[in-house]
Amino acid sequence: VLSHILFLSVELRGDADKALMQHCLREIILTAKSRGFKKIEFVSHDNNILDLLENLGFYYRGEKQASIKIEDNYFNEVCADFSFFDINDAKNLLPTVDGIDHLEAVDIAATLDSCQLAIEHELGETGSIDAYAAIYLSNLAFQITRENLSEYKLYEVGKSPWDSAIKIDALPGTISG
Repeated sequence: VLSHILFLSVELRGDADKALMQHCLREIILTAKSRGFKKIEFVSHDNNILDLLENLGFYYRGEKQASIKIEDNYFNEVCADFSFFDINDAKNLLPTVDGIDHLEAVDIAATLDSCQLAIEHELGETGSIDAYAAIYLSNLAFQITRENLSEYKLYEVGKSPWDSAIKIDALPGTISG
């Protein structure tokens, strides 16, 4: 049932090189994407790993109190995820959304196409982003589209995981930043 999700447990040892660990996590993410996974979920009892995951654009999903016992010590586990949904996935959402008419769907699809072209331009022509950033931006477009079109909001205004990365305009499907 969950074969599209890669579950990993990560621990950062005290003497570990954080820059090297972050590089390794990026490589894991790129490999998982190339193998067809749609999401990675990291679980760790190491709070230090959260900083690295946050720098990589992971969404912090919370902490489970005393969820792991090692010898006589209990540790809290932290969870974070990173999705590989992209702009095509966002466009595939449009026919399933109640409350938008055909013209709105066409406008949103055109905005998403513009996002895709901008990502491809920055990746290929200018080289200002790498493959990892392209994956992140494509997923961001999907998450914003899903959230803006959903009847049930997952995030409060001003508290979504992408607020620090991008400005969202009031109209569904329009993004800037």
